[in-house]
Amino acid sequence: MARFISASETVAMLADSQEIAFLDSREIAPFGAGQPLLATNLPLSRMELSIQKLVPRRTIRMVLTDGGDATAALAAERLECLGYSNIAVLEGGIPAWAAASFKLFPELEVPTKGFGAFARRSGRPTFITPRELDLWPLPIFPIQIVVVLIGEIDFWHCIFSAEFSTDWRTFTVEG
Repeated sequence: MARFISASETVAMLADSQEIAFLDSREIAPFGAGQPLLATNLPLSRMELSIQKLVPRRTIRMVLTDGGDATAALAAERLECLGYSNIAVLEGGIPAWAAASFKLFPELEVPTKGFGAFARRSGRPTFITPRELDLWPLPIFPIQIVVVLIGEIDFWHCIFSAEFSTDWRTFTVEG
């Protein structure tokens, strides 16, 4: 049976350097309106369909959250029926997280955008057009982080993408 933990306990678990799955059971729109950093969206409506891909090991530490409507507890019950055994539920969900003064990020793809903002401030990158990028050879690997280094010894170009390469191809804007 899943145990309930506070927002502070959740933050401590996220910071302890041990493997953890932090899953948000809300649908995509409420999730995109504000979620904790490093939370992964796994709506209750898609839980059974997607959990094996996101969390293949059933013994991993897992924290589930919701919109304060107890869907995380329902998700925990479903996951236990699927053999997951190390589940905690953030008591009070996202409202409790916010009430404990922990930040919510009103974006999708928060780690990716955060890294992009950091790189823009710290590295002063050179920007190129989609047409220029299209001329560069890109890998076609089904991995989540793609890093491409193109250039000569004294000058390198880096492309960082924290998305599946199939998504890269699908959502790339032509021209």
